[in-house]
Amino acid sequence: TGVTLFLFLSLALVKRYAEAHQARANARSIPGRGYFGDDVHAILALGTSAGVAAVLLMATYLQSSAVSVLYPAPAVLWLVIPLLFYWIGNLWLKAGRGQMNDDPVIFALRDRASVVSAALIVATFIVASFPSVAGIGHHLLGRSCADVLSADRRFATSSSEAAMSHSHWPYSGSSIGSGPTPSACRRSTGVH
Repeated sequence: TGVTLFLFLSLALVKRYAEAHQARANARSIPGRGYFGDDVHAILALGTSAGVAAVLLMATYLQSSAVSVLYPAPAVLWLVIPLLFYWIGNLWLKAGRGQMNDDPVIFALRDRASVVSAALIVATFIVASFPSVAGIGHHLLGRSCADVLSADRRFATSSSEAAMSHSHWPYSGSSIGSGPTPSACRRSTGVH
């Protein structure tokens, strides 16, 4: 997917950045590479931009209808955004400080902040998979599944066939704070 493409592009560029940063500090060239120590600023801009693009694409994915089909508690997944942003930012900060001497994947496996971030991201996806969490999340967001299904029935009976597009549904969208979608409520409550 686009998230992994931009994430791994950022990781590849952080490795190049660390090499260029070290070469610039030691006033030496990088043999066999098509870039120089003075290219650190361009590599930094490209790499951090790729990391931010990965985070933005993850946010776009979380708003898709596919997420509410796959996860009973899709609102929980929004916790991934700050975790992913923190992890990418942490890698780039440490590379800028000259603390990244390994391959970024090896570095991430040894870095405590990276391991904790990865564990929290995985835990977030696991928690979002539990239907029992969906009810808690919907309650915290202010609308219960009963409210959403009731509104869905009222909308279905009061709308003409032409106006039945999802964009006109009163609780459309799946951004944080919008609460449960009708399909997520039907799945978690068993109502069809």
